[in-house]
Amino acid sequence: MDPVKAKIEQATEILRELDIDLWMIFLRESDMMADPALDLVVGHKVVWQSAFFISKSGETMALVGNYDAADFERSGRFKKVRPYIEDCGKEIRKAVEKFDPGKLALNYSTNDIASDGLSHGMYLLLMEYLKGTPYTDRVISSEQIISLLRGRKIPQEIKLITTAAFMATDCWRKSIKQIKTGMTERQIADLIDGNIRKLGGVNSFDTIVNAGAKSSPGHGHPTDAILEPGDLLHIDFGARVDGFCSDIQRLAYFKHENESGPPENLARAFKKIKDIIDETSKMYKPGVKG
Repeated sequence: MDPVKAKIEQATEILRELDIDLWMIFLRESDMMADPALDLVVGHKVVWQSAFFISKSGETMALVGNYDAADFERSGRFKKVRPYIEDCGKEIRKAVEKFDPGKLALNYSTNDIASDGLSHGMYLLLMEYLKGTPYTDRVISSEQIISLLRGRKIPQEIKLITTAAFMATDCWRKSIKQIKTGMTERQIADLIDGNIRKLGGVNSFDTIVNAGAKSSPGHGHPTDAILEPGDLLHIDFGARVDGFCSDIQRLAYFKHENESGPPENLARAFKKIKDIIDETSKMYKPGVKG
């Protein structure tokens, strides 16, 4: 099944579970400012004001400008596609009144960026469209819906995440053989990025490299600091495959010429972290909460 259509069906099940009548995604000009839910349950870009309705009854509808309608009609993801030519507000009001939701979930959240795709301007516009109806008082955040929808992976998503994870691991195995003392952080980052591309992916985010304590760990960009013997190299990177990302961190100690191995305290720290990972991995099973 088309993964977007499968996620729409999953969203319907979640709405029933949460007893939320209607989830509405309202956006425009998605190339300039896309709602994070767009790729998840819409699947196409839009230009005109557009509203996508997913209800707990199983009814779904895409209300889009007439020039945006063709892609949605061909995809078959929404049971109804309603094109409009003018007065989107009037069409939205009619649609909401027909669904008559007791709870109307919208994409705003103070806690989760993935659930906060409705801009303040679009929110105000929607409230103006629904002015004088009871639905302005029935609005709730879609945060719970999106959290469950993103957390419950369908087989297609699991396959892509697995591919991205193995790609990052393969990249590291290849790169660690090529990284040498004398290289700068920038050169190491370029090496990592190039190996990800050779494996068929792109970066999940800008690669972070710390050549020992010369640069601050965190989210800063690589510098011209040079990797030297005695440095603990830290790299934070990932691969993205068809929109799904891996995110891993790796450490490697570069010995002095007279060293047979890493310092004892560093070796103990490595072992402690490995033991923690091994032990916590035993707890990973369905039903266990983070």
